[in-house]
Amino acid sequence: MLTSGVYKRFLKCFVLDEDSLRRIHGVLEKEANALGDKFIVVFHIEREDDRFYETTSVDEVLSDSNVPGREIRVLSIEIRDETEAKSSRKGYELVAQVVYTIEERNTKYPDRNEVKCNVYHKDRSRGLLLSDELEPQIQRTLKAKSYHVSFVMTILIPMAIAIPLCFKYLRDITLKTFADYILPMVALLIALVVASKLFYSLLGRAPGWYVKLYGPESAFLWGESQHIYASREKLRGNFFWAIVVSFIVSFVASGVWYFV
Repeated sequence: MLTSGVYKRFLKCFVLDEDSLRRIHGVLEKEANALGDKFIVVFHIEREDDRFYETTSVDEVLSDSNVPGREIRVLSIEIRDETEAKSSRKGYELVAQVVYTIEERNTKYPDRNEVKCNVYHKDRSRGLLLSDELEPQIQRTLKAKSYHVSFVMTILIPMAIAIPLCFKYLRDITLKTFADYILPMVALLIALVVASKLFYSLLGRAPGWYVKLYGPESAFLWGESQHIYASREKLRGNFFWAIVVSFIVSFVASGVWYFV
């Protein structure tokens, strides 16, 4: 069988909730119905406890408890032609497949998450059209790839402790006006931010404890994982306002105090 299609891979964090799952399922179900009765949409679920199951019901997937220790790690939504079994070791042929994967949390770098969108279609035009319909729905589930600003601040805090003392020393030697104080401070902060970004690029990926504390992290937002994710998001927000903002205020205040 000759086919054409699209292979797309997104190496970004994602948050797949009920609404997004139903939208993707709706696109695939519409295409399956257009192809004929022998085509079905199947959910393939793999869990953290090394078990998996398959179902054709989106409601059954959303009713999964998704509790720690049995959390969903891989979710694949597929259009299958179960009558074409000759050339497939699985016993069916795929027409389209959207796969969300979260790497195991007990690995060194659990933020290596990805989303794949594969289309294998006999009709080239319909295959491309299906891909164009799926991609916007997938994009809605992808989070920004940049890490939380608190990562930068975590690196800056130890380095910034000595900054007021340095400026006091510089002020006693050379600084005469308030502008002479502010401009070097801004330049130094920019240099520290750039240095932290370079440090992160050398580090490659954040370790597991950092992903849980600062984010961003991927999640399947139903069952118990929905509450766990919301709790972590709240913790990250509290950390930013309680620690980072107070640090900035105290840092600026200390600079003004030394100048006065």
